Amino acid sequence: SLVPQVVDQVVVPVIAAGGIMDARGVAAVRCLGAVGAALGTAFLTSSDSDASALHKQRVLAARETDTVVTAVFSGRPARGLHNRFVADYDAPCPHQVLDPDPRIAPYPMQQSLTNPLKKATLAAGDTSVASMWCGQAPRLATEDSVEQIVARIEQDLATISAVI
Repeated sequence: SLVPQVVDQVVVPVIAAGGIMDARGVAAVRCLGAVGAALGTAFLTSSDSDASALHKQRVLAARETDTVVTAVFSGRPARGLHNRFVADYDAPCPHQVLDPDPRIAPYPMQQSLTNPLKKATLAAGDTSVASMWCGQAPRLATEDSVEQIVARIEQDLATISAVI
């Protein structure tokens, strides 16, 4: 795991991120030495989130196999839901730095180029060419409020801590 390797090499507190959706993930990274966890997709679909209804619906319907790491929307590798735009224009991200795809502008220019397309297509109810950021575990996403999500994580962490 990457977390203990980082913890062993740095003198600053480590906050882990990526694929953490609930108390189990938070407890796991804390056991690996992180002082905290950053959760993204867990809050993206929250009833309090400003994400578009279309984005939330796509994430809530997604499975782990529906995500891909791509730089096609922003110029930087990020995980999102696979769609037609990714299929048509994506370059393999592991080679992005050493062998950049000439069709993808560097960040933030690529993001500036694709944002108007995203706004227009989402306004038309189309997600096939818009960035739909999503983490590794969309199946664990809920429409609960932020307050409910945090309360559940706190409660579940207490239960997990009693067992560990």
